[in-house]
Amino acid sequence: MPAHDVTHKPPPTDWQSLPDLDELLGRAQETARGMAEAEKALEIVRRRYGQARDPDAQGRLAAEALEQVERQLSLARERRRQLDSIEAKLWARRNRIERSLIQVRGSGWWRARRAGAHGDASVERA
Repeated sequence: MPAHDVTHKPPPTDWQSLPDLDELLGRAQETARGMAEAEKALEIVRRRYGQARDPDAQGRLAAEALEQVERQLSLARERRRQLDSIEAKLWARRNRIERSLIQVRGSGWWRARRAGAHGDASVERA
């Protein structure tokens, strides 16, 4: 194991929290709210559709239901894009921190970590 350096360095800046984490959490709440609103609207349309006897009215209601489901799909796609972005940033951060550990502890540490992590898919992904 390498000797410890007596000088203390601050942690690398990439160890800090994601700068837009609060914004991302707010977006998650907005997405959930939008999904819930669309679901409530769908429930109303479903009830009205079940009571409608006129094919034209049923057609209008079905089109309205389709719009609500498409809204939910759009919200889900946007949230997935946001989460994919967060995941990519986290993987990059993880890899930088791992490189720092390899520099400090040596490649033997990394090999031992990899050998012990065979059952852990989250570690193997990098």
